Formats: sequence, structure tokens, C-alpha cells
Amino acid sequence: MSSGDVQLEVLKTIESAEEGVPQIYGNMAVVGLSDANAELFNGIISTQIALEVGNMQVEESGSVPSLRFNAEEPTLIRCGEGVLGGGLQDRIVAESMVIEGNHSLRVFCIEAGRWAAKTGEWLHTNTPISMRRAILEGRNQQYVWSEVQRILIS
Repeated sequence: MSSGDVQLEVLKTIESAEEGVPQIYGNMAVVGLSDANAELFNGIISTQIALEVGNMQVEESGSVPSLRFNAEEPTLIRCGEGVLGGGLQDRIVAESMVIEGNHSLRVFCIEAGRWAAKTGEWLHTNTPISMRRAILEGRNQQYVWSEVQRILIS
């Protein structure tokens, strides 16, 4: 694909995308874009779609701060995405990465005190921007638990 073709594809994606709520930090504002099909540029799909259609499996690695992801096709896993329901505790992803095949990613627990399996399959959940900020700013488990408590009390 030529650079002109890539530019045209990017412009088409932007034109069909919906704008999210601006996130403001200091003198910078970032506006997220999403398309109606929840697909991303160049065949990369979202975590939510991959889990819903069964193209990605999630397994616990035996270590609290990591999960194994096995994606059958290129899948964007974003920092701050929640992965719930299929393991000993619900988790939030600590790093962003496009994966295909088997990969272990860093995660944080979002359920202080629970270490017992729940029945069901792994599910995706969106998390508040403040959770992503907690991960990016704090990068430690206690900071994430504090933010979870703050959100639950609000």
C-alpha cells in the first residue's frame, strides 16, 4: 500500500468516526475518535470485539500483575481497559499494545481482597478516564485501588 493509499484510508476513517468527549490536561485537549463498526485502521480490531466474537482468549498466568492474551487476529489492547469475570480477580490493563498470537501483558487488580475464581467468560468493560490516568501517573497497585475506591464512593 502506497503512502497516498494509507493517507486516503486514514482520512476515510476520520470522516466516518464519531468524536468523543474532549479530555483536557493543562493546555492540551485530546478528542478520541471511534467508528460505528468498532474496527480500527488496517484490520486491527478492538479488545471488546475480539472477546465478543471469540477471537481472543484470556488466561491467568499464575502471577497477579499479568494476564496472557491469545488473539487470532491483530487486536488493540489499550491501557486502562477492564477485563472482567473470568478469573480470580477483575483486572485493568497497564499497557497498550497491538497483539496477535500469545502475549503476556501487565495488569492491575481492581478488586482488593478477592482471590477466588468467578464463573463465566472474560468480558471487556470501558473504564473512566480517571482509571487510565491513575495507571499512567501512579503505575502502582495501591494507587489503582485508591482510584477504584474514589470512583465507587463518588
